[in-house]
Amino acid sequence: MRFDGFVVRFMHLKSNNNLRKLLALLVIICVVSLSGVCFGEPGFQTMDNESDARGTISMLNSKQFRMVDIINKKRDGAALSRDEIKYFIDGCVDGSIPDYQTSAFLMAVFFRGMEDTELADITMAMAHSGDMVDLSPIKGIKVDKHSTGGVGDKTTIAIAPIVASCGVKMAKMSGRGLGHTGGTVDKLESIPGYRTVLDKDAFFNQVNKIGVSVIGQSGNLAPADKKLYALRDVTGSVPSIPLIASSVMSKKLAAGADCILLDVKCGSGAFMKNEEDAITLAEKMVAIGERNNRRTMAYVTNMDIPLGQNIGNALEVKEVVDVLKGAGPADLVHECVELSATLLYLADKGEMSECREMVQQAINDGKAFKKLLEMVQAQGGDVSVLENTDKLPQDPVCYELKADKSQTGYISHMDTESICILLDVKCGSGAFMKNEEDAITLAEKMVAIGERNNRRTMAYVTNMDIPLGQNIGNALEVKEVVDVLKGAGPADLVHECVELSATLLYLADKGEMSECREMVQQAINDGKAFKKLLEMVQAQGGDVSVLENTDKLPQDPVCYELKADKSQTGYISHMDTESIGIASTMLGAGRETKDSVIDPAAGIILLKKTGDKVSEGDVLARLYTSQQGLIKPAVDRYLSSLEFSENQPPTAKLVYAVVDINGVRKI
Repeated sequence: MRFDGFVVRFMHLKSNNNLRKLLALLVIICVVSLSGVCFGEPGFQTMDNESDARGTISMLNSKQFRMVDIINKKRDGAALSRDEIKYFIDGCVDGSIPDYQTSAFLMAVFFRGMEDTELADITMAMAHSGDMVDLSPIKGIKVDKHSTGGVGDKTTIAIAPIVASCGVKMAKMSGRGLGHTGGTVDKLESIPGYRTVLDKDAFFNQVNKIGVSVIGQSGNLAPADKKLYALRDVTGSVPSIPLIASSVMSKKLAAGADCILLDVKCGSGAFMKNEEDAITLAEKMVAIGERNNRRTMAYVTNMDIPLGQNIGNALEVKEVVDVLKGAGPADLVHECVELSATLLYLADKGEMSECREMVQQAINDGKAFKKLLEMVQAQGGDVSVLENTDKLPQDPVCYELKADKSQTGYISHMDTESICILLDVKCGSGAFMKNEEDAITLAEKMVAIGERNNRRTMAYVTNMDIPLGQNIGNALEVKEVVDVLKGAGPADLVHECVELSATLLYLADKGEMSECREMVQQAINDGKAFKKLLEMVQAQGGDVSVLENTDKLPQDPVCYELKADKSQTGYISHMDTESIGIASTMLGAGRETKDSVIDPAAGIILLKKTGDKVSEGDVLARLYTSQQGLIKPAVDRYLSSLEFSENQPPTAKLVYAVVDINGVRKI
């Protein structure tokens, strides 16, 4: 039952006393309602017991479900009821259902799938888990468009003003870039002054006035999706079409539009790599939208070729301006016209042929470009950079990549994602993989996964029976990195940094391995590498002075020199690296529980390592901490990690093997 936005949940009544209480409550609510007081207002609302897709009020009875029963039911392939799904989503968000049960449920869905009714119910429950955007203050039909993401996909910035200039409202909430795919919000923010955050009144007023606004997504839009995606990401259930569909559509339903157009990208530059899966995903998302009373259509479009010619935020804004001025690359123009016409068709502006004509007319007579200027100006942006795109942000370096003799003929394929991955699989007492054989097997499996997913992938299997470098602990390790980039640092750390850096250049086709090693060494020698570290830290708000003078890095007041006694002489024959790491954690450099606070200055500097000769009185290590009482247990742990012998042990390998698509090469 609803009174002016106030929802009453009916519960099963077991006594007359309960009935009397309910009747009293209804009287109070009626009095409040008649007095003109309204609970809630149009806009961004959190709804606990919302209307379902069929316009009825969802009334859960007092029956409590058991999550294990829901997991078992889905595991066995049965369909879940709406109440069971709502119980799961509510418990997921409020934390009453533990992550391990949520993960088990997601895996059951991964293997068993979901029926269309289940999919519609779970999507709507996810949508209602946070802010629901009520667009009713905006007059007329509201349309929304969503792309699953691709390279060079800037269509929203063109489509929004086109559609608005044709008389259809577009109140659009967009996202930022994810991985290799660009985000509409990032692109719009390349326009100086453009505000992607508006309060709901300003958002509604702007759309009512000029027909369009594109802003960033609400921070509490579909929080259930955020929780579920985080678990899917670490439990192997990301590539589940029902879970992908509900993730995308929960945010679309929460955004409040009447009509939804989906652009499902397919190919090397998209998350969906093949046409069959992309079509299946599109079908599922359209079914969800329609079952939740949203008029929904989807296009499955090619992302084996970048869209348009420009890739990058300001460059893509420039290309949008070209499109709206009647120019622009043919593929981008075609997609913008087709998607815009479809949004007009969904809003009942005419048949598709008529809608295409309306779109083309809006571009030809300049109305679409003028609408873009209105939107940007209304949101604080500098329209002069659109009137003259040479004023858009420009970088000082422009490199023309010219074809050589081996790059002639026709381009037969473009990998629009083109990501290279280098894996460093640690092996030994300080690593999760304790022996070389298991580490190589793991490396082979991960390289195979990367290559099968069109990622050029290599792996090194490296020694973690000896700590890498001399410093252990956060600030201490940053100091050692600075030493390496300035041409100093421990030999083992320098060697591994050079080798891994050169391999990344090799994977990116910068040359043969020998040439790449030379490039890396040159970047260290001439200071470019250290300068690049300073640039990165400064760009992310860090204080570069602590890198220019590492004595300014955090330092702890307690420093203990651990000296060898008579029983600790000869050669260090073995170091238990894991135990040394634990000793560092005991000093405060790591977390012993998830709530532990890290001491950035705590740690250990190793002055003697495996293979080094030790005499009585030599300093084995320096231990740093903020509390004197932490020293003794850390010292005991550290000493337990060392083994001594009279004979010098053989020199340990730094790298055991290199694994790539061609197999394993042992060093």
